[in-house]
Amino acid sequence: MGRRNRKSVFCLLLALLMTTSVLTGCSKDDSVSTVSNAANATAAPTATATIKPISEDTEVSAVNEPQESTADPYAATNLTDEQRNSICMLNFLTVLTQEISASTNSRLFLEDAYSSLINNTYPNAVDEDTLYQLNDILDALETFRMLEVKRERLDYVYEQNKAQALRDAIPNPLGLMSAVKSFNLAGLITSVVYMAADSATSYASSSAQADLQYLQDGWDLTDEEQATLHNLRTNAFSYMVTMVNAYDLPGDLALNEDYVADFVAWENETNIVRRIQLLEANSKTYAGFGPYWLLLANSYFQNGDYKGCIAAIESYEALSTRIFRKDYEFAQTLPVAIIAAEHVFRNADYIAEVARYLDLMLANTANDDWALRYFAAQTYIDLYNRSDSVEYLNKAYEVVLNNVTHLVREQLSMNEAFMQDVKTISIPKGTSDARKKEIEQYNKLLQEERKTATAPVSDALVLNCDLLFALAETLDISEAEQQKVDSILHDDGARLFLVAPLDDVYWFNNPCEQASSENIEIAFTKDAFSIPAAYVTADATLAVTVANSESEQVFADWTLTKVERKDKNDLNSFMVTYTSPTMKKCELTEGDTIIIEVVPKAGGQAYTLSFEYSIDGKKTLGIIPGIEYVRTK
Repeated sequence: MGRRNRKSVFCLLLALLMTTSVLTGCSKDDSVSTVSNAANATAAPTATATIKPISEDTEVSAVNEPQESTADPYAATNLTDEQRNSICMLNFLTVLTQEISASTNSRLFLEDAYSSLINNTYPNAVDEDTLYQLNDILDALETFRMLEVKRERLDYVYEQNKAQALRDAIPNPLGLMSAVKSFNLAGLITSVVYMAADSATSYASSSAQADLQYLQDGWDLTDEEQATLHNLRTNAFSYMVTMVNAYDLPGDLALNEDYVADFVAWENETNIVRRIQLLEANSKTYAGFGPYWLLLANSYFQNGDYKGCIAAIESYEALSTRIFRKDYEFAQTLPVAIIAAEHVFRNADYIAEVARYLDLMLANTANDDWALRYFAAQTYIDLYNRSDSVEYLNKAYEVVLNNVTHLVREQLSMNEAFMQDVKTISIPKGTSDARKKEIEQYNKLLQEERKTATAPVSDALVLNCDLLFALAETLDISEAEQQKVDSILHDDGARLFLVAPLDDVYWFNNPCEQASSENIEIAFTKDAFSIPAAYVTADATLAVTVANSESEQVFADWTLTKVERKDKNDLNSFMVTYTSPTMKKCELTEGDTIIIEVVPKAGGQAYTLSFEYSIDGKKTLGIIPGIEYVRTK
């Protein structure tokens, strides 16, 4: 399961026990594409999962080159729409229950299953009996769930890391518009598609080290919980057999337990060529199973077979079934189809096909799928660069504006929590010993974290704001639109980001006076440097230069050691203290000049703050020589 992104995988868990939904009719998707024979596509013989880089010299296949055609996998069966959806739902059910057990960190995998069962159920697929069974399953899953605050913390760390990965891949928000592109879309695939939510590496970051031990505790299911899952899977399989017989469904298209075990094993096969061979050899068995075609598309892409990738996507579209409100799994695979399309289609055909993929991607993502939507916006910028059609820039702007509008609420919520006292969780009567211990650990974590907590910043919001303002400048948006954006970001002129040098960047008409170094009260000695929390984030960097007529030394190993809150209602009274082990050993002498440069958020647009001191000589008690720090700037 390591290859799948959190939203794309978890949404499919809707199928866990929506078995009765197969009895009801579901509307078809809007279109059915002509498909190519993805199962017979030839993969290049390579033994490792390496994504081929895209370059200007890459040979592009002719658009209308004849390809061997395959029919709709269901065509020969003459199945009704109702039966198609029945088969899809039954197969999702049997495969996904097995996937839960196979996941290395099962509890992480289960977390979004709970919300997906509620939020992504297609209403037309649910009758009274289905609702009854869904409630039973929700009750069962509830016993497996993490403490709510732990889920929220994991989600925050995951999204922060994803945003940082995207920023690393896109140093310039409008890099795709330049004549010499500073990056290509393929560079975004790892963080958009392959950053797995049930992999510990997705949660490892410098900012998360303090609570990583707590967050990782208890990710695996207990033996008792695994047994409960096994019973669910067994009951679901028995129900599937009953449904196949009762409604005259073709048994060959319904996956049995052996087929399920094989498919899940192939999903986790790291040798791409071997995986492709296994999938191709069993195409008849899985032809009616949508995730088969999406896995095949991803596998072809990873192996550099871009025609095969596109053909597999077309085969998936040809299934024309609907069991979810939004098809997250399909949306999550479309980025690789977009990258592959550059190698398969030419010019106007490429633009038209990618524009169609983007429509499908946006239609099948939720508001909180900001990373996929950010990818879509960058792709629109690429289409503009190829076509000179400002329509695509306008679409990119709208996508990013919607991302920002959604992410603002999270930032405001974090701001509010930061300015308040720590809110610990009470332990209800009757709480199990294990859960009681978990709550106690979390409360302790909160208290420890507060000792060094700086003003919160949503990296996802910063990333999207950077692109939004860059696009706004390029499009030369109207004053009315500027006011609209300012109103979205700032409630009644208030700051969105509590850190002034960062917030000042994201205004069109800023009523606040830009922070001036001269007006900021700081404290400095070679032992420590303190600055109000209104001017630094957790990602702030400091560099102190000590210069005289003979030499110059730079000390950049400053680390945050404490945050002292004096007046809880005044952020400027929250003093953030940094120390440097090398600066502490520095011998300062009279005449030295000290220049302090503070970058409030590394890698961001926030402006740098500069301070300056000079070292004067003085004598204690009139006889003991010493030094005095005199601020000069």
